[in-house]
Amino acid sequence: MVFEASSNVLKSMIKITFLENKLSKKLLTKKTLYMFLYIYNKQLVMKKIIFFICILQAQLIAAQGDVFNVTDWYLYQVQINDTNIPIPFNDEIPYVQATFIEGSPSTFSTGACNACNGDVIVGFDSMEFSVGCTLSDCINQDNDTFDAIYSEFFLQGGIYTYFVFIIDGPPGPNEYRLVITAPNGDNLEYSDLQPLSVAENTLLQSTVYPNPASDVFFITFQNEDTVAVSLFDVTGKKVYQEQNYVSKSPILIPSFKKGMYFIKLETKAGTKAIKKLVVN
Repeated sequence: MVFEASSNVLKSMIKITFLENKLSKKLLTKKTLYMFLYIYNKQLVMKKIIFFICILQAQLIAAQGDVFNVTDWYLYQVQINDTNIPIPFNDEIPYVQATFIEGSPSTFSTGACNACNGDVIVGFDSMEFSVGCTLSDCINQDNDTFDAIYSEFFLQGGIYTYFVFIIDGPPGPNEYRLVITAPNGDNLEYSDLQPLSVAENTLLQSTVYPNPASDVFFITFQNEDTVAVSLFDVTGKKVYQEQNYVSKSPILIPSFKKGMYFIKLETKAGTKAIKKLVVN
């Protein structure tokens, strides 16, 4: 009797232990599965994030590489000490051209009356110039001041910053713009399209006010009933458009992010001008 009782107890204990082990294994299997799925999903999300970051970086690098893709850059605007310096248009300086040639090393050349040539190191968003400029006087003395200011821009030394953006057509072709900023904050703006003279393009005399702006701004121009207005952020994304803008009409900007914007003005004849707007 004692032996049978002990045997039954032993069998019960074995059965309980077996069930416990089976249940434990089942719980362990579920926990392992959940943990595996968690880790897998987390890795999948990370892979997607890394993939999109790589795509974004590739696009940004491609955009910045346009500084070499454009054969000739034409000076469009000069800003020194927060003041726009008029670019001369005459027989001696019909336009001011800059050229970047990729190589080992990459080279740079530009000039108004005098020529500035040398090497340039172009990074993702930075430039370092190692150039020299000739020191001859301009034939037209009125050009001397501008020539000295323009040459001095590249002789400061240090790290310059730059970015390239695209102004979409139609009716005209897409236009590339290059903005180079010196260590002291002065900047030059170039276009891949050869500019018209001030006499030919009255839109260059248009003004944007107030600038900086926070809630509303206005554009004033002459000799045109209406113009097409487009606003672009620094990445080239169009954030506003109006086909028939009347001079001095208000443009509301409460939803714009703070930063610099470029305003493209275009007449029905296709004449264009670009103005800057700072939103604060």
